[in-house]
Amino acid sequence: MKKKLNAITTGLIVLIVSAALCLVLIQQLYRVDNKYTQTTPQAKEGVLTLTADAFSRDKLFCLVDGWAFYQGKQMNPEDFAADGSEQPEPTEYIYIGDYPDFSMRNFQVSPYGTGAYYLKIINEGEPVILSMAFQEIFSSAAIWVNGEQVEALGNIDPQQYEPYIKNAVVSFEAGAETDILINTANFSHYYSGIYYPPVLGEANEVSHLIFVNQLFYAFLCISSLVIAVFTLVVWMSPGRDRLFFYYGLMTLSFGLHVAYQPLRWMGIPLAESLYALEDCTSYIMLLCVIVISSIISQVDRKSIYRTFILPLSATMCMVSVVVPLLVLPGAPWLINAYGGFLDFYQLLVFVYLMTAAVLALKRRETKAYFLMAANAVFGISLLVQITSSNAFEPIYTGWQSEYCGFILVLIFGGMMVFYYRQVLSENRRLTKHLEEEVAVRTRELTTLMNERKKFLSDLAHDLKAPVTAIQGFIELVKYGDVQVDEEVQRYLEVINQKSNEVQTKVRSLQEFTSQDEAVMKKERMDIGGLLDDFYENNRPDAEANGISFSIIKPGKPIEILGNPELIYRVFENLFYNAMSFTPMNGRIVVEVTLEEGWVVIRFSDNGAGIPPDILPKIFDRFYTTRGEKNDSQGLGLFIVRYTIKAHGGTIEVVSEMGEGTTFTIRLKTL
Repeated sequence: MKKKLNAITTGLIVLIVSAALCLVLIQQLYRVDNKYTQTTPQAKEGVLTLTADAFSRDKLFCLVDGWAFYQGKQMNPEDFAADGSEQPEPTEYIYIGDYPDFSMRNFQVSPYGTGAYYLKIINEGEPVILSMAFQEIFSSAAIWVNGEQVEALGNIDPQQYEPYIKNAVVSFEAGAETDILINTANFSHYYSGIYYPPVLGEANEVSHLIFVNQLFYAFLCISSLVIAVFTLVVWMSPGRDRLFFYYGLMTLSFGLHVAYQPLRWMGIPLAESLYALEDCTSYIMLLCVIVISSIISQVDRKSIYRTFILPLSATMCMVSVVVPLLVLPGAPWLINAYGGFLDFYQLLVFVYLMTAAVLALKRRETKAYFLMAANAVFGISLLVQITSSNAFEPIYTGWQSEYCGFILVLIFGGMMVFYYRQVLSENRRLTKHLEEEVAVRTRELTTLMNERKKFLSDLAHDLKAPVTAIQGFIELVKYGDVQVDEEVQRYLEVINQKSNEVQTKVRSLQEFTSQDEAVMKKERMDIGGLLDDFYENNRPDAEANGISFSIIKPGKPIEILGNPELIYRVFENLFYNAMSFTPMNGRIVVEVTLEEGWVVIRFSDNGAGIPPDILPKIFDRFYTTRGEKNDSQGLGLFIVRYTIKAHGGTIEVVSEMGEGTTFTIRLKTL
């Protein structure tokens, strides 16, 4: 109980410290990289005044306040007189970001429609070339500067509406007065019009802003994708640990999610699909965090996880695609309810993740501390998302939620490294233990086999003398002057036959027990030269039986590491086997070939063949096809296979009744 309390206490400390560090980071971002906290002059009632030294004091102007907004209208440049005397009365002078859509928080008005934004810039200094950077305008726009259209993003005509996602930069010479007019239209996205404050500055400063922003997102995207690929490769290795799969999927989702910013600078016509992908990757990432937390806390073993938690998380991934693509375009009045529903779901996820982390802490699971840190970051991110609406937008880098998302990737990455080290350590421990067990068992088996062989060798030796004595007495009775009747004579013949069988088996037993010792005595040998000797020694036997015997082999030496005596005995066994089943005028052919570091020796005959039901058994110990009246003990082919395997080779047999048999030996060459 005390250990559990200590674990929970440590977990709470990790939670508090992580939350504090995350808050410090977010506070610094809020202070130094926030359009809403910059102290640059703002427009008043649609007019921005730039003093002569404006850009010597401030490099960039974040145009947040004082825009003239015309709800439900698309204005013409001609509507605004040069002296401002005939400027149409706007619906409201707005604070950019205050209204997420065209309804202006009037639930009786559709969030979709059109809107126009107007700003007059008065330059009290010398004419200067300025650039104005617009982060995506939802979801189509046309930009005019001094009555000239300088940018068209999609089609703003309500009858021919066409969304287009693109960050835009317009450059112009700012003389005494400059009119900026932006007409917008949105009938597809839950944000409408200009939701992110534009940035104004000299061209080189705006270019620097874009470069830093692109560099930041490239780092987030590429590093996440590299981590994802590496993790998924680890997952594909033997074992396929699902923690690696879900972490890889999580980092892949985050990498795709932050890729939207570079894509926005290129321009994407498939606006709805890209927004749906952006939302979906966020919820896939949440799904992976839920699954990883469930595995570590072992909640995944409970039925509530399989029947409710996991299905709900997977359904939210689909909802994030289906609702923006299919539901909101036809039911815009659901936008606010949809946003509230998403916030509630994320709050629910936070509560679940905290519960899973506490359960893991109770199990004294070390990975639970990583969960606590991750939950702190996620909780702060959720808190900031709910409370900092219209209070934060980055100038140079990224959103606070993106920082928190990348921190989540790093925290879970640290957890996976820790977990992987645990797995490797456990594998090394088990491997060492297994090696020790194998060594012990090997010694035991070796001792047992040696004792068995010694017993068999001693038994064969001890049996040899009495069997020889029995045969000697039988010979003495048969050929001596001992008078026996016919019945006794028959008994003596049976005894003689059986003693011969015993003697043959004893001899085979001695031969078998001597194999290991002989196999150990290996040397470099020429298989071709051995076959030449074998051919010269056995050709007369073949000719005496009316059988053609030939050897086909390469002219060059073929060296292997082996025991010449045992290999010769293998050839003899196969040759005399073939002789036994090959009729007069038949043939026996030995063919030698080389195949990629192996010598292949084929013993072929055109004899009677071996029945298919017997073929799998011919290498078994004591199995014979010659019948009980034959002297064969069924050890010949067993010893052949044993010898070839002891030399690191293989032997196979193919046979067809009435056509003959082929034994194929493969031995490694030097």
